[in-house]
Amino acid sequence: MEEQNKNIEEDYKPIPHQEIIKDPKPWPLIIGVVVLILGLLQVGFFWWTQQRTAPAIDNYQSENNSVPVVDDTVKEDEQIFKPNIENDNSYVSGSVELYYKYKEGDKLGYNLFIKSNGIEKLLADDILFDAPGGGIPKFYETEAPNVVLLEAIMGDMGGYRHQYYYIDTDTEDVLKIVETQSDITIVDTKLTLGIEDNCPAREGLRDYEGGTAFLNNILVDNVTKYVYSPKIELECVDPGGFGDIYDPLPQIKFKKVSVDRTKVYFEVLGENFYYDIATKLIGQDAVSIDCLPEQRNADLCMELYQPVCATVSVQCIKAPCPPIEQTFSNSCNACKNELVSSYTMGECK
Repeated sequence: MEEQNKNIEEDYKPIPHQEIIKDPKPWPLIIGVVVLILGLLQVGFFWWTQQRTAPAIDNYQSENNSVPVVDDTVKEDEQIFKPNIENDNSYVSGSVELYYKYKEGDKLGYNLFIKSNGIEKLLADDILFDAPGGGIPKFYETEAPNVVLLEAIMGDMGGYRHQYYYIDTDTEDVLKIVETQSDITIVDTKLTLGIEDNCPAREGLRDYEGGTAFLNNILVDNVTKYVYSPKIELECVDPGGFGDIYDPLPQIKFKKVSVDRTKVYFEVLGENFYYDIATKLIGQDAVSIDCLPEQRNADLCMELYQPVCATVSVQCIKAPCPPIEQTFSNSCNACKNELVSSYTMGECK
């Protein structure tokens, strides 16, 4: 009996503590590694965003000023005066004060005010708040003594959004320009690029390698106002998840505003254009453009009024016979004329 009880006691003898400790699970370590990787990816993405947006933003700066200025030409030795900034969010000139402040109850945007002779007036209520970049809007003086520029920038997810407010302190009028990677909006009019995208697709996902796209035109509110003749060829490239999908990458880059604020200048792939706010037409700088074989052999020309001033040879009996200038509705119609050798954008003066 005693031996039996001894066996029972041994059978129910508590197991030492160290023997019942379970093997530690790897989950805490795995979770820690995942959190670390996500943190590194976030830091890397932020760095990539800054690298991607900074060059693009730099391209929009004028040669002699940190922001686009209200001027057709800026001399190399001409200094752009900085504004009298009392605070980060205000500009004072005589009895006129411009300033912005957070929207009431909403810190994701600013309201722009002007105060003249003690009277406050709201000029704009949609100024960007740059949460990712931490930037704040800034005031700048321009070449026009009565025009002040307020610039606001927002960068997010590899993209950017630029706002320019040209404020006439005399009339209190505001010319607003918004620039993104794909378009420019001038007041309520949007300028975009017409691209014929022939890049291949595979299973509903883009496989950009090996295809060709074409830059065809520039549109104003989805209406063609400028036609590239010939089309500009764009190589389809793999963006690698984030990045450019064409080489070269066509973008509308805002440059400046004319002194009278009637024209907005921009650039596309190194070519300079202007948009006439009153007529909603797009023109180019007055540089001579030679007619190309593709233009001379065109079967049909679009019914598009994009006037050019062509140089037309004159057939005469007695020399000298200098060429004359003649306005054509567009470059296609001009170059189909065998007597035309070159043209400039816009009507003949």
